[in-house]
Amino acid sequence: MVREAGITDNGQRYISGRLADDGVGEYIDLRTASKLSGIAPVTLRAQAVKGRLRAVRLGGRWVTTRGHLQQYLDKRARHVRMEAKGQDAVAPGRPPVKLDDDLEIWILLHQVWQTMQKAREKELARCGVSLKRSNILFLITAIASAGRPVTAGEITRWTLLEKHTVFERLKRMEKDGLLRRVSGRAGERAKELVLTEAGEQALERSAKRDSVSKMLSALSPHERQELKVICRKLRDAAVDIIDDYTKRVLL
Repeated sequence: MVREAGITDNGQRYISGRLADDGVGEYIDLRTASKLSGIAPVTLRAQAVKGRLRAVRLGGRWVTTRGHLQQYLDKRARHVRMEAKGQDAVAPGRPPVKLDDDLEIWILLHQVWQTMQKAREKELARCGVSLKRSNILFLITAIASAGRPVTAGEITRWTLLEKHTVFERLKRMEKDGLLRRVSGRAGERAKELVLTEAGEQALERSAKRDSVSKMLSALSPHERQELKVICRKLRDAAVDIIDDYTKRVLL
């Protein structure tokens, strides 16, 4: 906490640990701000340099306040909302963007995934767990509860990620003490994955899914079932196309 008055490294005035005349709270560094907001410190620093996030430099590091961080997040959220709504509206004086039906659906699907993913990431940031790790933790638990061996190959099958990507994520999670590999069951060559105590705690912290429930509450129970059917059809069609292109390359 800064207890004197003076001029910061970038020429801004401060008084008793607060930005001059702001009255919104004590300083926090950008690493703390990152944990609170789910935004990378390097991004917050760039926003501070551009003046979009009100912050000052003290002792060679950028600091802000919770109040200013909230103001920045509110403005950012309004911008995202306006951008999203703008996709379905025609700005006055501007000609509409003409998209064929396939391309419009494709863009909408991309927007849906991007915005839903960001919403979930914001929620998980408060739990100190990333979205990628949270997904793997839940998969390990779900597969194990079904009585099936939890292997890297099984995780790959469910996520549809490249094998090397899954192995790298699992290796980092194992290094961080979230899971460990144990000998497989009789007749199984592959190592099985089990959560450590730290992994169980991370899973428990990320179990809160208010954001997911709120997003899906926009759909009726019937629409939810329809969405499952539609998503499976699209997924299977995409897998067929990937398989087809793979065969063409190999021929």
